[in-house]
Amino acid sequence: CFFDDPSDLMALGIPDWLEGWREYLKSEAPRTDSHLNQANNEYTEEELRVATKDFDAACMLGSGSFGMVYRGAMNDGTEVAIKVLQIPEEGGFEDEVKVLSRFRHPNLVILMGFARHATTGWRSLIYEFLAGGDLSNRLLRSRQQKESFEGRQRVSVALDAACGLSHLHNMSPRAFHRDIKSPNILLDKNGTAKMADFGLSCVSKETQYQVLRVGGTVGYACPEYIRTGLITEGSEVYSFGMVLLELLTGAPPAVRRPDRPGAFAFLSDHLQGSPAKVQQMLDPSAHFSPNGSQALTAVAFRCTGPRPPERPLFKLLVEELRQLLLLSQDDSPVRGAAQTPKFGQGECGGFTPAAPPAAPSPFPNLAVYAQNPLPAPPPAAAASTWQPAMARPFAAPVATPVAVLPATLLYAAAVP
Repeated sequence: CFFDDPSDLMALGIPDWLEGWREYLKSEAPRTDSHLNQANNEYTEEELRVATKDFDAACMLGSGSFGMVYRGAMNDGTEVAIKVLQIPEEGGFEDEVKVLSRFRHPNLVILMGFARHATTGWRSLIYEFLAGGDLSNRLLRSRQQKESFEGRQRVSVALDAACGLSHLHNMSPRAFHRDIKSPNILLDKNGTAKMADFGLSCVSKETQYQVLRVGGTVGYACPEYIRTGLITEGSEVYSFGMVLLELLTGAPPAVRRPDRPGAFAFLSDHLQGSPAKVQQMLDPSAHFSPNGSQALTAVAFRCTGPRPPERPLFKLLVEELRQLLLLSQDDSPVRGAAQTPKFGQGECGGFTPAAPPAAPSPFPNLAVYAQNPLPAPPPAAAASTWQPAMARPFAAPVATPVAVLPATLLYAAAVP
Protein backbone atom coordinates (compact mmCIF):
# COMPACT_ATOMS: atom_id res chain seq x y z
CA CYS A 1 0.00 0.00 0.00
CA PHE A 2 1.46 3.42 -0.99
CA PHE A 3 0.51 6.96 0.04
CA ASP A 4 1.05 9.79 -2.41
CA ASP A 5 -0.05 12.49 0.00
CA PRO A 6 1.75 12.75 3.40
CA SER A 7 -1.44 14.08 4.90
CA ASP A 8 -2.88 10.59 4.49
CA LEU A 9 -0.24 9.33 6.93
CA MET A 10 -1.11 12.09 9.38
CA ALA A 11 -4.76 11.21 9.18
CA LEU A 12 -4.00 7.63 10.13
CA GLY A 13 -1.87 8.74 13.08
CA ILE A 14 1.16 6.79 11.86
CA PRO A 15 3.77 9.42 12.82
CA ASP A 16 2.45 9.46 16.39
CA TRP A 17 2.54 5.67 16.47
CA LEU A 18 6.15 5.60 15.25
CA GLU A 19 7.18 8.18 17.82
CA GLY A 20 5.58 6.13 20.58
CA TRP A 21 7.42 3.06 19.38
CA ARG A 22 10.74 4.93 19.41
CA GLU A 23 10.14 6.05 22.98
CA TYR A 24 9.36 2.49 24.00
CA LEU A 25 12.59 1.21 22.49
CA LYS A 26 14.60 3.89 24.31
CA SER A 27 12.94 3.25 27.65
CA GLU A 28 14.35 0.79 30.21
CA ALA A 29 12.46 -2.48 29.98
CA PRO A 30 11.12 -3.99 33.19
CA ARG A 31 13.71 -6.26 34.80
CA THR A 32 12.83 -9.92 34.39
CA ASP A 33 14.63 -13.24 34.31
CA SER A 34 11.93 -15.12 32.38
CA HIS A 35 14.45 -15.79 29.59
CA LEU A 36 16.31 -18.15 31.93
CA ASN A 37 13.59 -20.74 31.41
CA GLN A 38 15.21 -21.41 28.05
CA ALA A 39 18.57 -22.10 29.74
CA ASN A 40 17.69 -24.50 32.53
CA ASN A 41 14.91 -26.26 34.44
CA GLU A 42 12.60 -24.33 36.72
CA TYR A 43 11.35 -25.91 39.94
CA THR A 44 8.43 -24.64 41.99
CA GLU A 45 8.88 -23.14 45.41
CA GLU A 46 6.64 -25.87 46.78
CA GLU A 47 8.99 -28.56 45.45
CA LEU A 48 11.85 -26.94 47.35
CA ARG A 49 9.82 -26.69 50.53
CA VAL A 50 9.08 -30.39 50.37
CA ALA A 51 12.73 -31.20 49.58
CA THR A 52 14.02 -29.23 52.59
CA LYS A 53 11.16 -29.96 55.01
CA ASP A 54 9.99 -26.37 54.66
CA PHE A 55 13.56 -25.05 54.83
CA ASP A 56 14.15 -26.67 58.20
CA ALA A 57 17.20 -25.32 60.05
CA ALA A 58 18.38 -28.91 60.47
CA CYS A 59 18.81 -29.08 56.68
CA MET A 60 20.93 -25.93 56.49
CA LEU A 61 24.49 -26.52 55.30
CA GLY A 62 25.66 -22.93 55.73
CA SER A 63 24.91 -19.28 55.12
CA GLY A 64 26.59 -16.32 53.50
CA SER A 65 26.16 -12.67 52.64
CA PHE A 66 23.36 -13.25 50.17
CA GLY A 67 21.46 -16.24 51.51
CA MET A 68 21.51 -19.79 52.82
CA VAL A 69 22.35 -23.26 51.50
CA TYR A 70 20.18 -26.26 52.34
CA ARG A 71 20.51 -29.97 51.78
CA GLY A 72 17.43 -31.59 50.33
CA ALA A 73 15.98 -34.53 48.46
CA MET A 74 13.78 -34.03 45.40
CA ASN A 75 10.66 -36.11 44.78
CA ASP A 76 12.65 -38.58 42.66
CA GLY A 77 15.07 -39.18 45.55
CA THR A 78 17.95 -37.13 44.15
CA GLU A 79 19.98 -35.40 46.85
CA VAL A 80 20.59 -31.74 46.11
CA ALA A 81 22.09 -28.59 47.56
CA ILE A 82 19.75 -25.60 47.35
CA LYS A 83 21.20 -22.10 47.54
CA VAL A 84 18.52 -19.54 48.47
CA LEU A 85 19.49 -16.04 47.36
CA GLN A 86 17.73 -13.29 49.27
CA ILE A 87 19.38 -10.66 47.05
CA PRO A 88 19.45 -12.32 43.62
CA GLU A 89 21.08 -9.40 41.82
CA GLU A 90 23.94 -9.11 44.28
CA GLY A 91 24.28 -12.88 44.60
CA GLY A 92 24.87 -13.34 40.88
CA PHE A 93 21.79 -15.48 40.28
CA GLU A 94 21.41 -14.77 36.57
CA ASP A 95 25.14 -15.03 35.81
CA GLU A 96 25.38 -18.38 37.56
CA VAL A 97 22.44 -19.84 35.66
CA LYS A 98 23.85 -18.65 32.35
CA VAL A 99 27.39 -19.94 32.93
CA LEU A 100 26.53 -23.33 34.44
CA SER A 101 23.87 -23.92 31.80
CA ARG A 102 26.36 -23.22 29.03
CA PHE A 103 29.56 -24.80 30.34
CA ARG A 104 29.37 -28.51 31.15
CA HIS A 105 32.35 -30.44 32.48
CA PRO A 106 33.02 -33.25 35.00
CA ASN A 107 34.93 -30.77 37.18
CA LEU A 108 32.25 -28.08 37.24
CA VAL A 109 29.35 -28.44 39.67
CA ILE A 110 26.10 -29.44 37.99
CA LEU A 111 23.27 -26.90 38.17
CA MET A 112 20.05 -28.90 38.02
CA GLY A 113 17.76 -25.89 37.87
CA PHE A 114 16.42 -22.84 39.66
CA ALA A 115 13.28 -21.60 41.37
CA ARG A 116 11.51 -18.30 41.92
CA HIS A 117 9.97 -17.31 45.26
CA ALA A 118 6.93 -15.30 44.27
CA THR A 119 6.18 -13.63 47.62
CA THR A 120 9.68 -12.54 48.61
CA GLY A 121 11.30 -12.13 45.20
CA TRP A 122 14.08 -14.50 46.28
CA ARG A 123 15.66 -16.96 43.87
CA SER A 124 17.04 -20.44 44.47
CA LEU A 125 19.69 -22.46 42.65
CA ILE A 126 19.50 -26.25 42.78
CA TYR A 127 22.79 -28.13 42.47
CA GLU A 128 23.94 -31.71 42.71
CA PHE A 129 24.81 -32.53 46.31
CA LEU A 130 28.54 -33.10 46.84
CA ALA A 131 29.02 -35.10 50.03
CA GLY A 132 32.72 -34.32 50.47
CA GLY A 133 32.13 -30.67 51.38
CA ASP A 134 34.44 -27.86 50.36
CA LEU A 135 38.22 -27.92 50.18
CA SER A 136 38.66 -25.35 52.96
CA ASN A 137 36.76 -27.52 55.41
CA ARG A 138 38.60 -30.64 54.26
CA LEU A 139 41.93 -28.97 55.04
CA LEU A 140 40.61 -27.99 58.47
CA ARG A 141 39.53 -31.55 59.25
CA SER A 142 42.93 -32.81 58.18
CA ARG A 143 44.69 -30.38 60.52
CA GLN A 144 42.35 -31.49 63.29
CA GLN A 145 43.36 -35.09 62.51
CA LYS A 146 39.70 -35.97 61.97
CA GLU A 147 40.05 -37.00 58.33
CA SER A 148 43.08 -38.01 56.30
CA PHE A 149 44.02 -35.71 53.43
CA GLU A 150 47.33 -36.92 52.05
CA GLY A 151 49.61 -35.04 49.71
CA ARG A 152 48.67 -37.14 46.69
CA GLN A 153 44.98 -36.50 47.32
CA ARG A 154 45.69 -32.78 47.41
CA VAL A 155 47.48 -32.90 44.07
CA SER A 156 44.49 -34.79 42.65
CA VAL A 157 42.11 -32.07 43.88
CA ALA A 158 44.34 -29.40 42.34
CA LEU A 159 44.33 -31.28 39.02
CA ASP A 160 40.53 -31.58 39.05
CA ALA A 161 40.08 -27.88 39.72
CA ALA A 162 42.59 -26.98 37.02
CA CYS A 163 40.71 -29.17 34.53
CA GLY A 164 37.43 -27.38 35.22
CA LEU A 165 39.04 -23.96 34.97
CA SER A 166 40.90 -24.90 31.80
CA HIS A 167 37.57 -25.84 30.25
CA LEU A 168 36.15 -22.42 31.07
CA HIS A 169 39.12 -20.63 29.55
CA ASN A 170 39.41 -22.69 26.38
CA MET A 171 35.82 -22.41 25.21
CA SER A 172 34.57 -19.71 22.86
CA PRO A 173 33.32 -17.52 24.37
CA ARG A 174 35.31 -18.16 27.53
CA ALA A 175 34.21 -17.73 31.12
CA PHE A 176 36.05 -15.99 33.97
CA HIS A 177 35.22 -17.39 37.40
CA ARG A 178 36.49 -14.34 39.36
CA ASP A 179 36.35 -16.00 42.79
CA ILE A 180 38.69 -18.99 42.76
CA LYS A 181 39.31 -20.12 46.34
CA SER A 182 39.25 -23.28 48.44
CA PRO A 183 35.66 -22.78 49.72
CA ASN A 184 34.51 -22.76 46.07
CA ILE A 185 36.11 -26.12 45.31
CA LEU A 186 33.70 -28.87 46.30
CA LEU A 187 34.41 -32.59 46.66
CA ASP A 188 32.10 -35.49 45.89
CA LYS A 189 31.99 -38.68 47.96
CA ASN A 190 34.89 -40.13 45.96
CA GLY A 191 37.12 -37.08 46.39
CA THR A 192 36.66 -35.69 42.89
CA ALA A 193 36.83 -31.89 42.96
CA LYS A 194 34.47 -29.52 41.14
CA MET A 195 34.53 -25.75 40.79
CA ALA A 196 31.44 -24.06 42.26
CA ASP A 197 29.89 -20.65 43.01
CA PHE A 198 29.78 -18.78 39.72
CA GLY A 199 27.95 -15.77 41.12
CA LEU A 200 30.75 -13.41 40.06
CA SER A 201 31.50 -15.10 36.75
CA CYS A 202 31.39 -13.37 33.38
CA VAL A 203 31.56 -14.53 29.78
CA SER A 204 33.57 -12.86 27.03
CA LYS A 205 34.83 -13.56 23.52
CA GLU A 206 38.02 -11.64 24.39
CA THR A 207 41.03 -12.80 26.38
CA GLN A 208 40.35 -10.15 29.02
CA TYR A 209 37.31 -8.47 30.51
CA GLN A 210 36.95 -5.09 32.20
CA VAL A 211 34.58 -5.20 35.15
CA LEU A 212 32.81 -2.18 36.57
CA ARG A 213 32.95 -3.46 40.12
CA VAL A 214 35.86 -5.50 41.44
CA GLY A 215 34.80 -8.49 43.51
CA GLY A 216 36.46 -11.55 44.96
CA THR A 217 38.10 -12.72 48.15
CA VAL A 218 40.94 -11.11 50.06
CA GLY A 219 44.17 -13.07 49.71
CA TYR A 220 43.06 -15.02 46.66
CA ALA A 221 42.29 -12.13 44.31
CA CYS A 222 45.08 -11.09 41.96
CA PRO A 223 46.68 -7.71 42.86
CA GLU A 224 46.58 -6.52 39.22
CA TYR A 225 42.91 -7.35 38.98
CA ILE A 226 42.15 -5.48 42.21
CA ARG A 227 44.05 -2.43 40.96
CA THR A 228 42.72 -2.28 37.39
CA GLY A 229 39.46 -4.23 37.36
CA LEU A 230 40.81 -6.16 34.35
CA ILE A 231 40.25 -9.90 34.60
CA THR A 232 42.45 -12.23 32.53
CA GLU A 233 43.42 -15.88 32.57
CA GLY A 234 46.63 -14.76 34.26
CA SER A 235 44.73 -13.16 37.12
CA GLU A 236 42.67 -16.33 37.51
CA VAL A 237 45.85 -18.42 37.54
CA TYR A 238 47.14 -16.24 40.40
CA SER A 239 44.11 -17.16 42.51
CA PHE A 240 44.63 -20.82 41.68
CA GLY A 241 48.26 -20.51 42.75
CA MET A 242 47.15 -19.24 46.14
CA VAL A 243 44.97 -22.35 46.45
CA LEU A 244 48.06 -24.48 45.74
CA LEU A 245 49.96 -22.70 48.53
CA GLU A 246 46.99 -23.35 50.82
CA LEU A 247 47.10 -27.04 49.91
CA LEU A 248 50.79 -27.10 50.81
CA THR A 249 50.68 -25.15 54.08
CA GLY A 250 47.12 -25.71 55.27
CA ALA A 251 46.96 -21.96 55.95
CA PRO A 252 44.54 -19.53 54.24
CA PRO A 253 46.02 -16.81 51.98
CA ALA A 254 44.85 -13.96 54.22
CA VAL A 255 43.87 -13.59 57.86
CA ARG A 256 42.87 -10.67 60.02
CA ARG A 257 45.60 -9.02 62.03
CA PRO A 258 44.76 -9.06 65.73
CA ASP A 259 46.76 -5.88 66.36
CA ARG A 260 45.14 -3.75 63.62
CA PRO A 261 41.35 -3.90 63.16
CA GLY A 262 40.39 -4.14 59.51
CA ALA A 263 43.92 -5.04 58.39
CA PHE A 264 45.04 -8.36 56.96
CA ALA A 265 48.21 -10.42 57.05
CA PHE A 266 48.93 -12.13 53.73
CA LEU A 267 50.54 -15.51 53.23
CA SER A 268 52.30 -14.31 50.08
CA ASP A 269 53.98 -11.48 52.02
CA HIS A 270 55.48 -13.96 54.47
CA LEU A 271 56.56 -16.49 51.91
CA GLN A 272 58.09 -13.86 49.60
CA GLY A 273 58.57 -16.43 46.87
CA SER A 274 60.84 -18.56 49.06
CA PRO A 275 60.53 -22.35 48.62
CA ALA A 276 62.41 -22.79 51.91
CA LYS A 277 59.70 -20.90 53.80
CA VAL A 278 57.04 -23.09 52.21
CA GLN A 279 58.92 -26.17 53.40
CA GLN A 280 58.98 -24.73 56.90
CA MET A 281 55.24 -24.14 56.83
CA LEU A 282 54.21 -27.46 55.22
CA ASP A 283 51.02 -28.93 56.65
CA PRO A 284 52.33 -31.95 58.59
CA SER A 285 49.04 -33.80 58.18
CA ALA A 286 49.64 -34.04 54.41
CA HIS A 287 52.85 -36.10 54.74
CA PHE A 288 54.35 -34.53 51.65
CA SER A 289 57.67 -35.91 50.48
CA PRO A 290 60.44 -33.35 49.92
CA ASN A 291 60.37 -33.91 46.15
CA GLY A 292 56.60 -33.78 45.92
CA SER A 293 56.22 -30.62 47.98
CA GLN A 294 59.08 -28.88 46.16
CA ALA A 295 57.56 -29.63 42.77
CA LEU A 296 54.13 -28.36 43.81
CA THR A 297 55.72 -25.28 45.39
CA ALA A 298 57.47 -24.48 42.11
CA VAL A 299 54.14 -24.65 40.26
CA ALA A 300 52.44 -22.44 42.87
CA PHE A 301 55.13 -19.74 42.66
CA ARG A 302 54.96 -19.68 38.87
CA CYS A 303 51.21 -19.10 39.17
CA THR A 304 51.66 -16.22 41.60
CA GLY A 305 54.59 -14.59 39.85
CA PRO A 306 54.64 -10.78 39.61
CA ARG A 307 54.30 -10.69 35.81
CA PRO A 308 50.88 -11.99 34.64
CA PRO A 309 52.04 -12.78 31.06
CA GLU A 310 54.65 -15.18 32.46
CA ARG A 311 52.17 -17.20 34.50
CA PRO A 312 51.30 -20.63 33.04
CA LEU A 313 47.91 -21.06 31.40
CA PHE A 314 45.47 -23.57 32.82
CA LYS A 315 46.03 -25.96 29.93
CA LEU A 316 49.71 -26.24 30.86
CA LEU A 317 48.88 -26.50 34.55
CA VAL A 318 46.66 -29.50 33.80
CA GLU A 319 49.54 -31.24 32.04
CA GLU A 320 52.03 -30.50 34.83
CA LEU A 321 49.71 -31.51 37.67
CA ARG A 322 48.73 -34.69 35.84
CA GLN A 323 52.39 -35.60 35.47
CA LEU A 324 53.02 -34.84 39.12
CA LEU A 325 50.08 -37.01 40.14
CA LEU A 326 51.28 -39.93 38.00
CA LEU A 327 54.77 -39.75 39.43
CA SER A 328 53.46 -39.60 42.98
CA GLN A 329 51.31 -42.68 42.32
CA ASP A 330 54.26 -44.67 41.01
CA ASP A 331 56.46 -43.83 43.99
CA SER A 332 53.90 -43.62 46.80
CA PRO A 333 54.69 -46.17 49.54
CA VAL A 334 52.16 -47.95 51.73
CA ARG A 335 51.60 -45.89 54.84
CA GLY A 336 53.23 -47.43 57.85
CA ALA A 337 55.48 -49.69 55.78
CA ALA A 338 59.23 -49.59 56.41
CA GLN A 339 60.26 -48.48 52.96
CA THR A 340 61.77 -45.41 51.37
CA PRO A 341 60.40 -44.01 48.13
CA LYS A 342 62.82 -43.98 45.22
CA PHE A 343 63.05 -41.12 42.83
CA GLY A 344 64.54 -41.31 39.37
CA GLN A 345 66.51 -38.48 37.89
CA GLY A 346 64.27 -35.51 37.16
CA GLU A 347 61.25 -37.00 38.96
CA CYS A 348 59.21 -34.74 41.19
CA GLY A 349 56.47 -36.95 42.67
CA GLY A 350 56.13 -39.32 45.58
CA PHE A 351 54.89 -38.94 49.12
CA THR A 352 56.52 -40.51 52.15
CA PRO A 353 54.54 -42.27 54.91
CA ALA A 354 55.67 -39.70 57.46
CA ALA A 355 56.31 -35.99 57.41
CA PRO A 356 59.95 -34.95 56.89
CA PRO A 357 61.69 -33.32 59.85
CA ALA A 358 60.84 -29.67 59.93
CA ALA A 359 63.62 -27.13 59.68
CA PRO A 360 63.85 -24.47 62.40
CA SER A 361 61.03 -22.06 61.74
CA PRO A 362 61.11 -18.26 61.95
CA PHE A 363 57.46 -18.46 62.98
CA PRO A 364 57.31 -19.22 66.74
CA ASN A 365 53.69 -20.32 66.65
CA LEU A 366 54.18 -22.86 63.88
CA ALA A 367 55.00 -25.70 66.27
CA VAL A 368 51.98 -24.91 68.42
CA TYR A 369 49.81 -24.73 65.32
CA ALA A 370 51.02 -28.15 64.16
CA GLN A 371 50.84 -29.95 67.51
CA ASN A 372 47.51 -28.60 68.73
CA PRO A 373 44.74 -29.16 66.18
CA LEU A 374 41.90 -26.72 66.21
CA PRO A 375 38.73 -27.60 68.08
CA ALA A 376 35.72 -28.23 65.90
CA PRO A 377 33.72 -25.04 65.24
CA PRO A 378 30.43 -24.90 67.15
CA PRO A 379 27.17 -25.14 65.17
CA ALA A 380 26.78 -21.38 65.36
CA ALA A 381 29.91 -21.02 63.22
CA ALA A 382 28.34 -22.85 60.29
CA ALA A 383 28.46 -19.65 58.27
CA SER A 384 32.25 -19.82 58.32
CA THR A 385 32.24 -22.86 56.08
CA TRP A 386 30.06 -21.07 53.57
CA GLN A 387 31.96 -17.78 53.24
CA PRO A 388 35.11 -18.20 55.32
CA ALA A 389 37.43 -15.54 53.97
CA MET A 390 35.48 -12.52 52.89
CA ALA A 391 32.02 -11.54 51.78
CA ARG A 392 31.74 -10.18 48.26
CA PRO A 393 32.43 -7.55 47.03
CA PHE A 394 35.52 -6.26 48.82
CA ALA A 395 33.62 -3.41 50.48
CA ALA A 396 31.33 -5.85 52.31
CA PRO A 397 31.85 -6.70 56.01
CA VAL A 398 34.29 -9.49 56.82
CA ALA A 399 33.67 -12.16 59.43
CA THR A 400 36.67 -13.86 61.03
CA PRO A 401 36.01 -17.60 60.96
CA VAL A 402 37.14 -19.80 63.82
CA ALA A 403 39.04 -21.96 61.38
CA VAL A 404 41.77 -19.40 60.60
CA LEU A 405 42.61 -18.08 64.05
CA PRO A 406 45.82 -20.12 64.53
CA ALA A 407 47.01 -18.92 61.12
CA THR A 408 46.28 -15.37 62.28
CA LEU A 409 48.62 -15.89 65.22
CA LEU A 410 51.18 -17.46 62.93
CA TYR A 411 51.16 -14.52 60.52
CA ALA A 412 51.18 -11.99 63.34
CA ALA A 413 54.44 -13.45 64.59
CA ALA A 414 56.14 -12.31 61.40
CA VAL A 415 54.35 -8.99 60.89
CA PRO A 416 56.75 -6.08 61.48
